[in-house]
Amino acid sequence: MIIQFENKLVSSFLLYIDHQILKKGQAYTVQAVNFNKVNDAFQVNGIDYYSFNSPFDQLVSDVSIPSGGFSGISINGQNLNLGTSGFYGINYDGGQIYFTGTQYTGSTVSASGCIKDFNIYLNNYTEEELLFETKFEIRAKSTDQVINSSSSLGSKYISYPAIFIRMESADGEDFAFGGLDKMISNFRCLVLAENTFTLDAACSILKDLRKTEFSIIDPAILPYSNFGAITGSGYNYDTQVNNQTDKSLIWDVSVSKISFSDSRVKLTNPQVCSAIVDFEVYSFRNPRSWLFRFHKAIF
Repeated sequence: MIIQFENKLVSSFLLYIDHQILKKGQAYTVQAVNFNKVNDAFQVNGIDYYSFNSPFDQLVSDVSIPSGGFSGISINGQNLNLGTSGFYGINYDGGQIYFTGTQYTGSTVSASGCIKDFNIYLNNYTEEELLFETKFEIRAKSTDQVINSSSSLGSKYISYPAIFIRMESADGEDFAFGGLDKMISNFRCLVLAENTFTLDAACSILKDLRKTEFSIIDPAILPYSNFGAITGSGYNYDTQVNNQTDKSLIWDVSVSKISFSDSRVKLTNPQVCSAIVDFEVYSFRNPRSWLFRFHKAIF
C-alpha cells in the first residue's frame, strides 16, 4: 500500500515533537560515543551488512541542533567519512552504524556527536501495557561505555527518559464550501522521566506547543535507507520544513501526571516519573478535490 495522509501526519508530528524537545529543552549531551561490533549482521539484496552498536538507544541526527549528526567516525584513530571504506550508514534512532564488505573485527570505532536526553518512540501499545507490563532501563550514562566488547549490546532494550507517541483517534467534518474538510486527530504522548524536574521540563515544552503549526513532511524526501540509516546527505529539520507547504495546527494540549499509587507500577518501574500529554490536532485538506474537478468538467 502506498503512503497516505495519516502516515505523513503521524511521522511529521513525531519529528516536530523530537525537534522541539531537542531545541527548546536542549535535551541532548555532546560527547564521544564508542561503537562495538555485535553479532547483528544481515543481508539485503545479496549484500552483507555489519552492525556496530553504541550503549545509547538514540542519537541526534538533526544537524540543525548544535553538534547534531556525525560527519564521520574514527576507526583506530583514523577518520573515516560516510560512504568510504565500507562505511554505509548511521542508524541514529537505533544507536547503530553499518558497514559493508569490511567487518572491522577488533577495531576501536568512535564518533563525536549528541546523545538524546529523551528517546522518542512511535508507540503501538496502551499506557497500561507500557506502565504495568514493560520493564524499562535507565538510559546509559557516558561512563557506561566500553571499548571492544559486545557484552549486553547485542540486543537493544527500551530505555528512558522517553516519550511514546500514538495517534489515538481521527475524525473529519465539513469545514468550507468546495469540499474542504477539517480533520481532527488526537495524539497521546506518554512521558517517562527519571525525576520530577525533567518530567516537568518536558511537559512544559509540550504544553507550550498549543496553537502552533507543524509542517507535513513527505517521508520520501527524508534521507533514510529502507532500514532507517542515513547514508548520504544529513537530516536538517529546519531545511526539511522550509520546503513543505502543507501544515497542521496543534489546537489544544492537556497534561495529566500519573499517580504511582498502583502497586503494579511500583513493582515494574518504581523509579519512573510519568505523565500523559494529549494533543488535539487540526488538518485542513480537500480529500475529494478530484471529485469536484470531475463534476466541474461534466457540468
